[in-house]
Amino acid sequence: MDKFPELKGKVHLALRKEGWFAEHKPVLHIIVRAEDLEKSSSWRIRSITAHELMHLVQYLRGIGVDKRWNKTIERQATFRSFARGFAYDFLKAFPAECTKEPCDHKFVFGYFRCDSVFREYCRCLPESSFQELAQKLEVLAQKHDSWEEYDFVGLVSSCLVGE
Repeated sequence: MDKFPELKGKVHLALRKEGWFAEHKPVLHIIVRAEDLEKSSSWRIRSITAHELMHLVQYLRGIGVDKRWNKTIERQATFRSFARGFAYDFLKAFPAECTKEPCDHKFVFGYFRCDSVFREYCRCLPESSFQELAQKLEVLAQKHDSWEEYDFVGLVSSCLVGE
């Protein structure tokens, strides 16, 4: 929880058959789909957990509390998790979770499609590339460390894929 100091001592966790969402009432809590803990990659679990924790931070700021699903708010949660050190987990989840053969560059994770994140096929990238891309995302997210609703796909794509 040191990456989310504003949540320390305030978050409850529940395992259920259906899940992976955050709620703010009656208390701040995250619902985790129990089967994912056995079937999903550690990259996916860490990235989604960071995404959901960021939703709790959004709720503390009054963002998303109206319960209307909003893709920009979802992308904001993923994007802001990068500044807190979870860009690497996000990037590594793509090759770990995508089962498409051959790759069509359209797999979606964290509300981002892989063609807006990777120039090349992610399964072909060396470890050093993931570390470099993660550093770029972390710096990008730190530069945009506000609660403004940016074009998050455009920011990520410009940074990692280029024009």
